[in-house]
Amino acid sequence: MLTTWHSFRSAGTGSSRSTFANPTLSSRAPGVHRLAFPIELDSRNTVTGGVPVTLSGSAWLSVVGMDWLGTWTTERPVVTQEGQAFDAVLVLSLTDEQLAVIERRRAGNDFRLMLDANVTLGYDPARADGDQNNRWPARSFQESIYFYSETWQRLLHQTATATSLAIVVPVPLDASAMAKVGMHLRDAIRKVNDGEYGDAVTAARRAIDDMGTSWASGKSVVQTPKEQRTFHQTRIRE
Repeated sequence: MLTTWHSFRSAGTGSSRSTFANPTLSSRAPGVHRLAFPIELDSRNTVTGGVPVTLSGSAWLSVVGMDWLGTWTTERPVVTQEGQAFDAVLVLSLTDEQLAVIERRRAGNDFRLMLDANVTLGYDPARADGDQNNRWPARSFQESIYFYSETWQRLLHQTATATSLAIVVPVPLDASAMAKVGMHLRDAIRKVNDGEYGDAVTAARRAIDDMGTSWASGKSVVQTPKEQRTFHQTRIRE
């Protein structure tokens, strides 16, 4: 748990408390994951109830230098509650490649995420006649989220079965032998998306078998005069 206090302008200067709970990591689609931070916000005696709150920002991996991971936002709209704390969930999308970068950077050690946060309080009827800056208060700040190695390993285990590696292979859509290879590759991708990993391997194997000798190697393409190359072979760089 991480508890911090931040000041906002609303009828003078008040404060708002934010408490981060344990994060979760889940898979949303093949190669895409969702790192979520449940957070409790408390603005009692500072902001009235029913005021919309906009939270957003960027996330950085802080190990050796700083690696930008992307932007985060809340899972759903957030509104203050009269006389009580209210919850929100901060969501950051991570790809397989980004998870690999985190693993390489941390090298089995603890690490830290830096959150650049922007908070804007919406229209507060109780302050409708106040100063413009009091009616539309905004604040930017930074927060550090520390991950112990054991905690991060536990989160990774939740997504291990859905982690994938995407390889882009240009294949034609005509009736050639190479098009048949492409058909098997696309079938393999569909099987992965459906969670049928064994069938995906079988489809990928069929693509390899159908390649046979009809699939020109990169070396042979380079040795072919440019004017004699097919359209797809012209995309191979020497």
